[in-house]
Amino acid sequence: EFTKDKIVVFANLKEKKLASIMSQGMILSASNKEGTQFELIRPPKDSKVGDNVYLDFEKNEPKEKFLECISANKFTKAMPLFSTNDNLECCFSNYRLRTKDGSVVVPTLKNSPI
Repeated sequence: EFTKDKIVVFANLKEKKLASIMSQGMILSASNKEGTQFELIRPPKDSKVGDNVYLDFEKNEPKEKFLECISANKFTKAMPLFSTNDNLECCFSNYRLRTKDGSVVVPTLKNSPI
């Protein structure tokens, strides 16, 4: 599944030891509400490795809530605000995650937690 296409990774995280391995990032996936099905989150087809993922804020819209939620000490509290929508797009508190080439998506899991 990892080698089929590009995936979305949070790469600027503080190193942490997980199961005796040093982790430097987090692979994003969505799951159904039961936690029995998982799908990797994919960038648009035209995205390049290393492209930034950002939130689709309206111009001049306050970003303080997002910035406060994703600060290093509060990231786990922000995770429930990440989900997919009816269009299979990944969102944070109803703001779409996207690259310069379009929305970040999952194949089939609508309205599911990330």
